[in-house]
Order: sequence, then C-alpha cells, then structure tokens
Amino acid sequence: MPRRTWLDSKIDVFLEELAASGMHLDRQRAGELITGQVRAVATLMAVTEATARSYLGDEIIKDMARRMLFEVAGERPGADLMEAPRTVALPLALVGITVAALAEAMQVRAANEPPGHLGDVITTFAQTLSGFGQITAGAAPERVGGPAQILFPPALLRRAARYIGGAADLAANGGQLPDGIEGSVGREQRTGVLPYLLTVEVSTGQSACMSLDGAQLLRADVERFCAELVNDPPAVRLRSLAALRAIRDEVMLSALAVAMTSAREEGWGLRRIAKFSAVSHEQVRRILAAAGEANAPE
Repeated sequence: MPRRTWLDSKIDVFLEELAASGMHLDRQRAGELITGQVRAVATLMAVTEATARSYLGDEIIKDMARRMLFEVAGERPGADLMEAPRTVALPLALVGITVAALAEAMQVRAANEPPGHLGDVITTFAQTLSGFGQITAGAAPERVGGPAQILFPPALLRRAARYIGGAADLAANGGQLPDGIEGSVGREQRTGVLPYLLTVEVSTGQSACMSLDGAQLLRADVERFCAELVNDPPAVRLRSLAALRAIRDEVMLSALAVAMTSAREEGWGLRRIAKFSAVSHEQVRRILAAAGEANAPE
C-alpha cells in the first residue's frame, strides 16, 4: 500500500467536512484546492511550500470546506430536496438526458476514486438520480395529454449540473474513462452543454431549450462559450469572438456548398434550393460556382 502523504490526510479532512453537510467532491479536485492554498500561503509569507503546509492544520482545511459549502448554498447541502418547492420546469427530453448524464458521470467519478471512497460516490449520485426518478414518476400522471415538462427544485438542478460538469472536466483533463463511456451520453455532457442548460433553466426560470435538436444544442454551446468570455480583457474577448465568427462562417459555407451540390444532383433548381437555404438564388449560384459547379442552369 502506498505511503499516505500530508496531502492525502488533508483531503480526507476536507471531504469529511463536506460530506457532513451532504456534499461530495472528487479527491483530485480537493487536492488541487488544497495545493493551491499551500502555494498561496507560501507566496504570501515568502516561505517554502513545506513550511506553508505547517500552517494549514485541520481546522484551516475545515474552514476551506465550509467556505465552499457557503458558495454552493443554492444547492441546499444536507436539505431534503424532495420537500423543497418545485419551481423550475424542464422539458421531458432534457430530464431523460440529465438522468443518463448523471449515470455516466457517476461511472467517470467512480473510475477515478480510490476503492475506499467508491461508496460515497455511489451514494451521492444515487440520491440525485433517485430524486429525479421520484419527481418524474410523481409528475407522470399529471402530464398525460399535457405539456411535456416537469417541475423540479432549483437546488436539485444546481447539484446535478455541478456533478455532470465536474465529471466532464475530469474526463477532459486526463481522467480515466470506463469502458464504453466514450460516446454513450454524447457531446452534451462532455462539452459542458448540459450543465449550462440546467444552470440557465434555474437562473431564468424559463426553458433553455424548447427542442434538443442539433441546432439548439449548438446554440447552447456557443452561448456557453460566449458567457465564459465575459470576464476576459476586451482584447482577448474580441479576438476570441472574431475567431469564433470566422470558424462559423467557414464551416457553414462549406456545409452549405456540399448540401446545395447534393440537392442539384437530385435535380433541384436554384430557386428551390434558395427557399430551403434562406438565401437568394443568386447566392446559391455563387456558392455552387465557388464549389465547382460553374454556370449552373436555372
């Protein structure tokens, strides 16, 4: 058995303090937070990191955990969310995707936790999955013939968004993936779109995606990307947005040209292609010409 380090023991203290209030965090993330605090203390006091660790006793680590609990107070750690007011409506399709993503997030987290902590991971995710299942089952009789939406407590959605986003970050940063996980839930979990959608649902009280088709998911992904630039310096923000627009235009023009060429091969006229593409027939002619179909007949 590997020798336990100072960091291992402090991670245990940190996670135990969170668990006492019904919150769970993966050990890797907890270790990163504590290591960051060690470096901050070392820099502030102009001492080595080894000396800085001596200032971070168990009570200091517990205080770090309590501050995190305060930051996620909107998730109501330790509260019975089944009794909380249900004020945010989710489309039924988004409920299904969320449940699937939570199940896969649990597998990702479990694959990256020591065996002794698997029980905590499973319990944490199982409680959230159970909440989604019970609420969905209870709402089902009311939804027959009605809108395909179900009301959820905001705190449960915030919690689900954090769990899924955390697993997506873990997977994106070299975390171990269980067999079969790649491509099972799909891009809405791995790119962080789903946590973004859940957060928008909670913060606005309105449906963030009336439809979960590819165009809506792409829009949500772009909105998330733009939202992440808000606090960047103007030069960085403007360059990033300009690059995004250039990439979008390049990809869209190429895809349009391919689709228009396929339509021409099926005998479509320019005006019909223009109608379905929401452009003029002259634009269709120019796009096809640039793609290699010069002098396309009317």
